[in-house]
Amino acid sequence: MYGGYQRVPSGASDYSTDVFLPSSPGRSSTGSESSFNEKQSTAIVTAELFEQSGPAGSGSTQHVNGITTLDGVRGYACFFVFNFHFLFMYTMTSVYGYGVDPPEPTNCDNHYIHQLPFIKLLYGGRPMVCVFFVLSGYVLSRKPLMAMRSQCYDTMLQSISSSIFRRGIRLFLPTIFSTFLVMLALQAGYFKYATEIGNDGVTLAYFEHHPVTYDTWQEQAWDYINFVRNYIDFTNWVEWYNLYDPHVWTIPLEYRASMVLFLHLICLSRARTAWRLSLTGVFMAFCVRWGRFEAVLFLAGAVLAELDLIANTPRARC
Repeated sequence: MYGGYQRVPSGASDYSTDVFLPSSPGRSSTGSESSFNEKQSTAIVTAELFEQSGPAGSGSTQHVNGITTLDGVRGYACFFVFNFHFLFMYTMTSVYGYGVDPPEPTNCDNHYIHQLPFIKLLYGGRPMVCVFFVLSGYVLSRKPLMAMRSQCYDTMLQSISSSIFRRGIRLFLPTIFSTFLVMLALQAGYFKYATEIGNDGVTLAYFEHHPVTYDTWQEQAWDYINFVRNYIDFTNWVEWYNLYDPHVWTIPLEYRASMVLFLHLICLSRARTAWRLSLTGVFMAFCVRWGRFEAVLFLAGAVLAELDLIANTPRARC
């Protein structure tokens, strides 16, 4: 008994602290002793409340800092991809590494300083695509894995079903809108200026092909609709570079790999952690055998998310 409060062990808590609850009415102490005990109990309650809330706050802060770190990595990757596409038009040295013999004849011998390892990452577009895929696998699987490890299977299924519903909208809707603007600009004749720039002799490397310009708006619209139909066809696993915007070639791959990841998480939701990690590795090897690099990278992100949860998150129950 502490001045009107009784110590109750907090067995359900993750922390080794006790909770103070008001005691039942009964015989009180003398006035001075009661006042002193009440003040003492108030100080103890306050200290233990701060002690109990401290780790939770630090865990939340750690999670926020982790997400901020991922956003920073994503930002650097976007900048490096921009550098790649910008330099791609002016020099083929942005494509090949140091000392590489290209399959086709070029005007460079690929022995420049900026082609050395690590330096080339500053404008490496293709490696950054792999970074994007791993980050996506990590972010998409972290919340379901947290629910899975806590045996909150209803929460896990709700999270995955929500992600499945929103994934296609988030990926396809913005890119369909942007390519629609490209179609309007193409039919309005604005791509003629880009063609003139491409033929001025300055763009010595690779000049991206433009979509076919049709004579009428109706023909152009039908061609665009045909592009959208093929673009959102998730049953076609062939890498497809469209001419309305070749840079969005990764979007269908991301969508299909996301669906593979969600199905994989559901299939192994009841498995133990060791079995889940082991079977994920086996499935990754299977995807490597059949050349599905996007699925391998998404699954790698899920493995990193699981290892992160093992290292930094205490296991809890619903």
